[in-house]
Amino acid sequence: MRFRAKFGLLGCCYLAMPLILLILLLSRGHHATMFGPWFVAIWTAIALLRMLSHIRVYWEIVPEGLHERRFWTERTIPWNEIHSAGPWPDGKPMHGNLAIDFVRPAPLSSQGRVIASPDRLDDFLQELRRHAPQAHFAMRRSGSVTA
Repeated sequence: MRFRAKFGLLGCCYLAMPLILLILLLSRGHHATMFGPWFVAIWTAIALLRMLSHIRVYWEIVPEGLHERRFWTERTIPWNEIHSAGPWPDGKPMHGNLAIDFVRPAPLSSQGRVIASPDRLDDFLQELRRHAPQAHFAMRRSGSVTA
């Protein structure tokens, strides 16, 4: 099961900004300035980057573990290495960002963190609970933080 990065209201704002600037630029009234084309170009690049992050960032539930893809990098965290999951940033109320901590055993022991903001958070948490029952979850079933 694949979970894409959430787009949300912020993503819509990123897309609306170059369109608003383009309308102002084409109005040829007192809104048009010599910096107008630069603003449109910069905000269009930012909007395209935001769209790419929505398309090229996802988390996938596979039999081997949690598979993460961020643009051109990929990694898979085996289910038995997932140690905990909780809101991100730490200690803050849950706003759709999830920190998944993992610990790799010896001889190549290491620890790391996956920061996920999936579009369907409740389904994502349900799948994590099902595949990694040993992990400690710092939130209730609905995604809200436990005390």
